[in-house]
Amino acid sequence: MGCAAPAVGAPETEVARDLQPPPPSKLPSASYLEEGLKLYADKRFYEAAEAFQQAYKEGGSTPALFAEGQSLHSAGDCARALEVFEELLVVEPDPTYAVVVNDLMESCQ
Repeated sequence: MGCAAPAVGAPETEVARDLQPPPPSKLPSASYLEEGLKLYADKRFYEAAEAFQQAYKEGGSTPALFAEGQSLHSAGDCARALEVFEELLVVEPDPTYAVVVNDLMESCQ
């Protein structure tokens, strides 16, 4: 008997799941991710983008790079958001990111 294929959620759900901060012992950049998530929730988008950028620099986490772009997009800074999203698609050509990022990039143009 074969195994059933796992259910795949919507791309937004998959990406959002990736943004959950990992336990600090697992990723050195976790504190920056947590800070970014709090700032984003408070609609402090530029500050959130900076925190996510630092998380990416510290740990190379592509979800942090996505979150940086999303924060800039939410702040209305489409030029910088596009740069970050383009970098993300080079670093992580995952189809899940591609679908969501392409939608966000189109809304900026």
